[in-house]
Amino acid sequence: MINFFTYQNLVKTFIFCFITLIVMNSIKSFQIVEFIGMYGKLAIILISILVFTPFLNRTGYSVKLKNNWAYLLIYILLVFFSIINVFHENKIGNLIYNLTLFFYVFYYFFMTKILWGVYFKEKKSKSYQHTKIEIFKVFRIALFWNLIFWFFLSFIANVDFSDDLGEFGGFFQDKIHFGLYATTGFLVCFYMRFNDIEKDNSKLNLLQIILYAFFAFISSRNALLIVVVAPLYYFVVYNVKNYLYALLLIISPLFIFYFDEIVYGVSVDRLNSLSSGRLEIWRIALVEVFQKGIFNGSGLFNLNDIVLKNNIGTGFHYLDTLEFLYFHSSIVELLAGGGVLVLLLFFWILFKSWNSLTRIEKAIMSAILIGGTVESYLTQPFMLISVLFYFILMMNNSQMRVAKLTIKA
Repeated sequence: MINFFTYQNLVKTFIFCFITLIVMNSIKSFQIVEFIGMYGKLAIILISILVFTPFLNRTGYSVKLKNNWAYLLIYILLVFFSIINVFHENKIGNLIYNLTLFFYVFYYFFMTKILWGVYFKEKKSKSYQHTKIEIFKVFRIALFWNLIFWFFLSFIANVDFSDDLGEFGGFFQDKIHFGLYATTGFLVCFYMRFNDIEKDNSKLNLLQIILYAFFAFISSRNALLIVVVAPLYYFVVYNVKNYLYALLLIISPLFIFYFDEIVYGVSVDRLNSLSSGRLEIWRIALVEVFQKGIFNGSGLFNLNDIVLKNNIGTGFHYLDTLEFLYFHSSIVELLAGGGVLVLLLFFWILFKSWNSLTRIEKAIMSAILIGGTVESYLTQPFMLISVLFYFILMMNNSQMRVAKLTIKA
């Protein structure tokens, strides 16, 4: 029989492997590595379910997801709209994508559920908070050793760390993906330093915070925005009781990044250039959404193909040079994919979860959400920063029932 300590390490090993496969999936310079990451992450989800499900069947407790009907309804609507889109566009690729979304989000809940159950044997009522710490520890270890290993391997292989535009993209050769790697590492280490349960004030953790912040600074503006917003919320915004002042403070980094435009004047062309074409992409996407009807979705990333097809050759550089279009906004992606109902359900889940979050978790989630307004990563739950986001969401939307006792997250 597997004893407690072996099972505990086994769960954390599976989470470590999953995070590593997520990292591998974005490494372009070694095709075999990218291939293993692409299919390995789905394989380990299935293996995890097979390995750990028997453990749940032997316990005297159950862990349930609060407001699970809202998650399920979002999923049903996205798949339904994606199926309808297949009949109109005769493309099945994005339907498969929408179908697999469930497995990722379920996996984050499933592993939270398993690890909480393992620690409940030892910690009892304190097991919930301890589970959070252990998941963040696994994240930190996985990110740190992946950083060292892939940089070392890339140096040996003489990999060019520049992306297609000549900017620093790390071992991903992509400044956006590497920037999100750096911000995820920063947020994890920031949590470990300032959480209320087990603060890590070590020099090594501080060094990692500084290193990840530096990498964010030299990669993308979105990465830097997230790195700035998290401490700003934790140290300043959290203590502001006036909601209007708090909102202005939390978006203030945007004013810092675009100071010249605010002082010297704003033009649509200039904003499009600074936002890498996002402003025009959002405008075109929203026109399509409203023409289709705000209650009608297309399934995730199906409307993107239509917008791109309808606007190639219009003279707009960012559309004319793309092979696949992201809307560069998780909000626009959700609205286009599932209509206004899916978008409202998503925000309703966040609203219902907010009081369960600790101060440091609110800082992290605020930073990810603000970054997600100008990137599509929240609709891609297998991206590294999204894995962190959904793990936090699942950790704070779980409740354990032991006989007649209910322990709420």
